[in-house]
Amino acid sequence: MINFADCLKMTQYVYGFAKVSLGDIAKVELGKRITKSETKDSGKYPVFGGSLNPLGYLDEWNFPGDRVLVIKKGNAGDIGYRRERFFAGEMCFVLTASEYVIPKYLYHYLCSRRGDLKQRVSGVIHFLKTVDLENFPVILPPLEKQIEIVNRLNVAESYLAVGGWQIKCRRLHTKTFSGLGTRWESMSAACFDTN
Repeated sequence: MINFADCLKMTQYVYGFAKVSLGDIAKVELGKRITKSETKDSGKYPVFGGSLNPLGYLDEWNFPGDRVLVIKKGNAGDIGYRRERFFAGEMCFVLTASEYVIPKYLYHYLCSRRGDLKQRVSGVIHFLKTVDLENFPVILPPLEKQIEIVNRLNVAESYLAVGGWQIKCRRLHTKTFSGLGTRWESMSAACFDTN
């Protein structure tokens, strides 16, 4: 009988990728119940609940870094990646990648399929079921290709971060020097929304 690892490698060899369920390549866990009143305004580790914005901070953590977060309830379906240790609340799924997938690849892939993931969210109070997340389809290339994809996307992310910073600086400069009537200011105002 052929095992999952051999089947995966064979499929990736023949087709260049394999289509698998998220639950086949990552452990899907929920965080621990915690309330806002139990958190602090400052601490060593951010606490995540129904949002990718920290609920507060604690001096303890329940997950090491290099994990993908998917919000279960509230901003359900939002996706994040944590490089460092953190504390996950019960409204937050934490994905621990298996040896078949690079965590950052999984993060980028899920971000690229955010719309499809959000379609699985249901209820008046938006929530995502564990089974829907575990059954979510993932296109999985071989590890070497995942590394290549992650490296390219990391470069693109760094350019976007710098570009976003440059835009903010230009807007600030435009507002600061608006009384000078410089050519740069008028060009900047035409290119960027300065409100």
